[in-house]
Amino acid sequence: MNGEWLSDIVSGTSSKIRLVDNQEYTCRSNPDGLTLFKNVYAAGSINKELELYAKRGKKSNLSVFNFLRAVEEIIGNINDESSIVLFKGKEYEHNGNQVYFQLKGNCWNNFSFSTGNLIGHLILNEQEINIGCRFGHSFLKYIISDADGFLQIDKRGGISEDHSISWLIEYIWITKLKKAFRLGIPKSYLKQISISSKPKGKIDLLYHELNKELAKYKSTSRSHSYFSHANHLVLETFKYISRDFIDAEFFAIKNAFSIACEGQKVNRNELLKVKEYTNPFYNDYNEVIALSKIILNNKSLDFGKVPNASGFLFDVSMLFEYFIRKLFVRYGYSISAKNKKEFSIPTGINSPRNLFPDLIATKNGLTYLFDVKYKRFNKIEGVNREDLFQIYTYLGQVSNQNEIEAFGFIYPTNDKNSAGIKRESVTIMNSVFNFIVCLLYIPLEEEGFNDSFNRSIEIFMNDLQCNKTN
Repeated sequence: MNGEWLSDIVSGTSSKIRLVDNQEYTCRSNPDGLTLFKNVYAAGSINKELELYAKRGKKSNLSVFNFLRAVEEIIGNINDESSIVLFKGKEYEHNGNQVYFQLKGNCWNNFSFSTGNLIGHLILNEQEINIGCRFGHSFLKYIISDADGFLQIDKRGGISEDHSISWLIEYIWITKLKKAFRLGIPKSYLKQISISSKPKGKIDLLYHELNKELAKYKSTSRSHSYFSHANHLVLETFKYISRDFIDAEFFAIKNAFSIACEGQKVNRNELLKVKEYTNPFYNDYNEVIALSKIILNNKSLDFGKVPNASGFLFDVSMLFEYFIRKLFVRYGYSISAKNKKEFSIPTGINSPRNLFPDLIATKNGLTYLFDVKYKRFNKIEGVNREDLFQIYTYLGQVSNQNEIEAFGFIYPTNDKNSAGIKRESVTIMNSVFNFIVCLLYIPLEEEGFNDSFNRSIEIFMNDLQCNKTN
């Protein structure tokens, strides 16, 4: 049995096991006095117990365990009004109940913790924790390029490395910059004062009266210019992007901003004070500005009441839901707005509670109602009670205005054998509905991922059209 350091497992530097979302990990001592670490949900050869070494410099297993307890407390005290920032978009609805991980136990050699839908990394007093995506980097890059969603905890902290999930923030910055760059480099008005015989703009009458013999006018005008602190901020951020993301398009955009900035320098403090664009034409650049400031401020800064802590979280469930919504649109479905206050139920206090179904999609006169779940689908127990109650509540309200062809859930899965659409029928108040559970297959291979995933998507969407129950 191979040994491993608990600090390496938690920080993501272990070559034997990595922490990923929607898993359960245990650390237990056996009768032989060995402390074993394993992923409960991992199958086959991956489900191996690793013997833990006792110490590694200052990062003993006890100190790592105490670090985990501190991180759990930090994450639990964060709220949407303070340190978590949800990037703009009316179609996003971050679930405040999402967890980074939950810890059980009070000793380093007898504890367990489960991860949720949030991934990302956090650094506290030189110890780092990384929780990655269970479907791999290629899956994340695919859906980020297709959609976007980002949760940030204060400042970035840390350096992008192969083992760390911190590369995500740089990849998102590049993705958003490429999207914004389609509008061109932002222009700003530059004030110009000139003295000539040909006035332009607003004339200074006092100057003219005092200098009539010169037959010249002092005038003030405005002209478009690419020179701005916002463009300097973008140019400066290029210096901090990993070489892994450099391509021909990257160089072309960088050169364009370099030319726009005219080789001039701007103090970093001034760059961090750059305001968002008020011109709606340049709205896409506002998220680039926000991310640029985070990347430039890559020192370990405080958030909340905890010193020496930094990091970021990424809500994969939010992003996956948005990806699914866009997928249905591409396949010809019309979908209802996510945050439209169209459905509600009474609460007993004359204050109805609004309902926001994840996806109401219509095509060829057929309407589908879905709840999109990024979490693991339980093959033994099926959909959990709370989710079932929720979807049936949605069905009761949505079916008042729509004839529902089918309703159910969409999950991602890396099990090709269980992928597909499971259909059952259910009778509600003498009406028969098609209940379906959709498992979208996510390939695990990194090479050729996009082609494999595109084929999986095509099979999945075509299968959805075959809406008869078994």
